[in-house]
Amino acid sequence: SHKKVKCFWSHGSNKKGGICFALSATFLSKFKYAPFLREVVPGHVCSLTLSDDQGKLLNLIGIYLDASEEHKRLRQIEGASKLLVSGAHNILMGDWNFTEDFKDSFDSANHRYNGARPKETKKFEDLILKGGHCYEWAQPCYTYFHTERASRLDRIYSDLNPGVLATLNMTCNIKQGSSLSDHCILEAQLATNAKRQKPFRMPMWVWTSKMFAPTFEKAWEEYSALPESATSYEELSKLNNA
Repeated sequence: SHKKVKCFWSHGSNKKGGICFALSATFLSKFKYAPFLREVVPGHVCSLTLSDDQGKLLNLIGIYLDASEEHKRLRQIEGASKLLVSGAHNILMGDWNFTEDFKDSFDSANHRYNGARPKETKKFEDLILKGGHCYEWAQPCYTYFHTERASRLDRIYSDLNPGVLATLNMTCNIKQGSSLSDHCILEAQLATNAKRQKPFRMPMWVWTSKMFAPTFEKAWEEYSALPESATSYEELSKLNNA
C-alpha cells in the first residue's frame, strides 16, 4: 500500500490466483468503517464491503475464475453468489474465464465463433443474473488476446436497477494503450453529475433507406437469440441494442 492508495489482497497459491482491491485514500474517506475483506476461494473469489455513516453498503466482488478446470469454475461461481449482500450495491468484476454468448469468443485459426460454455453459463444465469438480479455493464470489445483466439473474458456486473442506472453517467470500456498482460485493462465509471445532453435523433434518410428493414431485422434476430429475457428491462435493452 501507498499513503495515497490502500491495497487489500487475496492470494492464491505461489503460482496461481491473486486479487487486489486498490482503493484511493480519497475514495476510502467517504466510508465510515474499515473495509471488510471476505474470501470464499482465496485468490479467486473474494469481496470487500464498505459502509458509510448512513449504513449504506458498497460490496465489491473480485473474480478470477480458474482458467483450466470447469468443475472449479462452477464451484467458484457458486461462491461468488454467496458473496452478494442484500441491501448493498454489489459490483462483480474481474476475469471470468468463460463467455456467455456464442460471439464473445473468436477462433482466428478456424475462422469461427466459439464462445458460450453451457454449464458455466447456466449456473451463472441462475445464481448471478437471475438469482442475484445482476446486469452487465456492457461493452462489446474483446478483452483477452491469445495467439489464435480473442475473448470477452473480463466483465463487470452490478445489481443496480437498470432504471436507476439509466439516470447516471455510466461508462465501461477497455483502456487504450499497452498492457503487461494478454488481458486488456477494463475501466468503468459511475457518476451522478452527468451533464444533460441533447438526445440523439436518427436522420430521416436512415428510416427511409431500403437497407434499414433488412439490417434491423438481422440485428433483432441476433439479440433475440440470446437467453430468454426475464424482465421488461431486458426486453427494452434488446430493442435499444438492435
